[in-house]
Parts: sequence; C-alpha cells; structure tokens
Amino acid sequence: MRVQNLGPIKDCELTLGQQTMFMGKNNTGKTYISYLYYGIFKKLNELKDELLETYIKEHFDEYVDELTFTINKRTLTDYLIKYCTLRLNNEIHILLPRLFNINELEFEQTKIVIEESDTASFLESFTKIELPTILKFIILPYSVEIEVKENNNAIIIKLINIQDIRKNKRDTDEISTSIIEQAFKRSVSRALISNVFCVSDILYIPAERNGINVFRKELALKRSVDSFDFDSHTRQTEIYPLPISDYIRYLVEIEQLEDFNDLDELDNENLDQLQADIWSLFSTAILHGKYEYDHNTNEYYYRELISNLPDNLKRSNGELEYKNGRIALQHASSSVKSLFGLEFYLKHEVTAGDILFIDEPEMNLDPMRQIKFAELISKLSQNGVRVIVSSHSDYLIRATTNQILKAQLDDEKKWDTMGYYFDDGTVRPLPNLEAMDYIEIFDNANRELDDAYFNLRDRLLSQSAHGERSNKV
Repeated sequence: MRVQNLGPIKDCELTLGQQTMFMGKNNTGKTYISYLYYGIFKKLNELKDELLETYIKEHFDEYVDELTFTINKRTLTDYLIKYCTLRLNNEIHILLPRLFNINELEFEQTKIVIEESDTASFLESFTKIELPTILKFIILPYSVEIEVKENNNAIIIKLINIQDIRKNKRDTDEISTSIIEQAFKRSVSRALISNVFCVSDILYIPAERNGINVFRKELALKRSVDSFDFDSHTRQTEIYPLPISDYIRYLVEIEQLEDFNDLDELDNENLDQLQADIWSLFSTAILHGKYEYDHNTNEYYYRELISNLPDNLKRSNGELEYKNGRIALQHASSSVKSLFGLEFYLKHEVTAGDILFIDEPEMNLDPMRQIKFAELISKLSQNGVRVIVSSHSDYLIRATTNQILKAQLDDEKKWDTMGYYFDDGTVRPLPNLEAMDYIEIFDNANRELDDAYFNLRDRLLSQSAHGERSNKV
C-alpha cells in the first residue's frame, strides 16, 4: 500500500506481516497508519460481502446443476481481488473522513493506492472451515440445509433439504421449483459470505482504552444521544474516529452478552486449544487474575490470582485459586483497567483468521509483564491471528525479537513478522526485525542516559575528591 500526505506522513509504502510492529517517535503517524489499515480491512470485508452477493445473483445459473452449485475457488478469489481493489481505490476518499472523523478538506492532498497484492493479503485472513460441512439457514419462511465441500479447488454446495416452517412441509414436492431455487441461491450466497470467505473478527484495542473501559456506559450514552441529534445539520453522526466508536460498541456488546448469559461459568473444556493456551498465558502471567460480572450491581469486578500458591492448596481439579476479595473495575489499578476489553476477546472470541490491532499494549504494565505480552502477541501470530501493534516499549520489541529467534532455534511453526520505524514524515521498513540489534529510538535514549549518568557520577566523585584535598590543605 502506498500512502502520501496522511497526517505527518509524507510518503511511504507498507506491507503487513502476520505480526507487524510499528515503532518510532511520538506524533510521527503510527496511529494514522493503524487507523487506516483498520478502516481498509473493515471496508474490504463489506465490499467482499457485497460483491459476492452480486456475483451469485448474476452468475448463479452458470454454476448450478440439479440443485448443486459448483465453482472454482480461484475464479471467485481472483474476482474478489480485482473488484475489491478497484472499488476500494475509488472509494478511499469517502472512507477517510468517516474513519478519522475529520473534515474531508483535510485529505485533499492525501493519496492512497491499494494494490491487488494488498487485497490478496487480506483474503489470506479468511477463516478456513473444515470441509465437508453441513450448514442450516433460515430464509423465512423456509429452513434450508446445504452441504459445503471442496474438491480439487472447487467449492461444491448441494441442497440437502428445504422445509416450510409455517406449514411444516418437509416434502420438497409441495414447494414450488422457483421458491426452492431462490432459497438455494440465497443459501449459497450466505455460505460463501459467512463461512467460506469469512474474516472471523477485526478488533481494535485503542490507546485510549483506560478511560473508555471505565466510562464505557457514559460514552455509549453520549454517542447515542449525539448520533440521533437531528436539530443540528452540522453535527456528524459519529463523534469519535471509527476505531474508537467501534471499540465502545464492542464494550456495549460485551455487557449485553454478560447480562443474558453468564459467560464466566463456561467450562474450560468448551474452549478450543488456541483459546485455552492464550487464556492461560494472559490470565496468569499478564492480568494475574480475572474479571467477574455481577448481575445485581451491573458492574465488573477484578479478582486477583493468589501468588505463589503451593500445589497442595490448589483445588483438586487443578483450577487456579483466586483471592476472596474483589475490586470494582473503576477502583482497580491502571493495568487492570487497560486489559479489560482484551480479556473478553482472548477468553471467548479469539479465532485463527482474526485481525487484532493493539495500540501500546505495554500501557501501565511492568517490564516483566511487557515481556510476557510479547510472548502472547507472538503466540497469537503463530496460531493464525494477524496482529498489528504500535509500541514505544523497548522491552516489548526486544522480547518479540527473542520470540522470533526462539521459534527458529526450536524449529517451531514460524510466522511472518514485519517492523516499521516512523520518524520525521518517513516510514522505514525493518523486514528482519529479529536481526535488529540496534533500534535508534531505544538505544539512543539508553546511550544518552548512560553517558549522562557516568558523566554526572564522575563529576561528583571529582568534586568530592577536590573537596577532600582542599580540607587537607
């Protein structure tokens, strides 16, 4: 992707890896690029759905025979790459003001060019469902059951059953041929959009999360009030940039889920292996506890893990022990506040194929927990989650390079890592992050601190020695 004249960025070209690290000085454009990628991924997902639906409507008859739909996956993928790229380039200047919540005049000089390779990279994030699989869709007033399988790169979708829900008619002879074909066409479209070409989740965890996590209800209320204020023609429908607005919406959805389902009572056996491994690392080494939702108070609380618990004091089933006392989220430490939104995602939603943005993951964490966070990010990337991180932490970046080297040494499953250094309007690629034994923003600062320390200490010692000589005279 080519980006020119966006905020402080004059000109740059970027290619994301499975794990991408943005680093550099303040006010150099890291957040601009993170927001831009988030907006592009969201828009690509919308375009993908729209284009697939249109394609099936227009070409359905070409690929269907006796209620079996067969299409070459490469054909459909190439179609999506071509037209998603074309549409996105044509509509990018419509997206930018909504994405940043800035007047469109601010982007008059901005030029963004998305290549087909960028779109192809996005398509790699699609969920890989295990085939064959049976899917059931409700297309009112009918229930449609289909089988989806893949053979020699061909996607094959076959109608298994259709029934009229109102009349409980199971015999397809009682349903007209035209209705069956229309219901099957809509089922094919849904299967391709929701299951075959599907991004599991695109989540942005912003740097402003501490305040948002604590005041999420007030912000959600203000957003809804301002969004429906029709008295002012100048007021924009969203009062925050899209990633912030989406994060507030995400927190509201969490609260609604907790209100109807006690998710904390889910057994660990219901988690897949990725969720279980990620949750274990996050909860014990980084959060060092868990959040609990109280239905009576409609509030979240933090319960800390008991440190250094002897094995004989653990529960008989091997579960972790937590302290009896709990702390309301608004009264908890800043690190506990900052991890709130991420905890729910890692415990209940994380899936291979997700795209996760984290702005300053090191926020409010001590050095050891920052190192553990680097391990968490690498584990996510290694297991199919695309992670884009913006960071000012020497600990996090160095620990990330160690994770990459460790995986190479242990011959573990590798993941593509890319780094970018932001400074004075430029963005410099660091394609071999693990080979970077010198990163100027960190090492220059450390060198200045060391030089100042030794200089001041030498002067102090010299002054002390001179004073002793004067006293002797």
